[in-house]
Amino acid sequence: MDRATAIPNSTGTFTVIDNKPALSGANVVFLGAGDSEQHGIYFFESNALRRVADTATAIPDGTGAFTDFDIPVVSGSNVAFRGLGRPGQDGIYFFDGSALSRVVDRTTPIPNSTAHFSFISRSS
Repeated sequence: MDRATAIPNSTGTFTVIDNKPALSGANVVFLGAGDSEQHGIYFFESNALRRVADTATAIPDGTGAFTDFDIPVVSGSNVAFRGLGRPGQDGIYFFDGSALSRVVDRTTPIPNSTAHFSFISRSS
């Protein structure tokens, strides 16, 4: 992938490719961006590049589309990432190679508690 690579499910080519891709065998997941403020998480598997989520993707069990992303992780065909949206949406999301789902967000009850998560963070 380089700046001449077409962005999947979008228009144009990448203008930014994060310099910290995550690897699992021959699979690669990374943050990328293009013109028109489009950016998202992209997955290279089996010689095919595809979108996991971008700023046009609806937030699972949320409202509207993602507005920003944290560095993703990958294991085989599975991708996890922190995604943000308006107003104040913040969560961890999981892509199993075909579908995107919510793992936890600020509306999720904390196990064995009456409180909800108020802070979501990616560990290093």
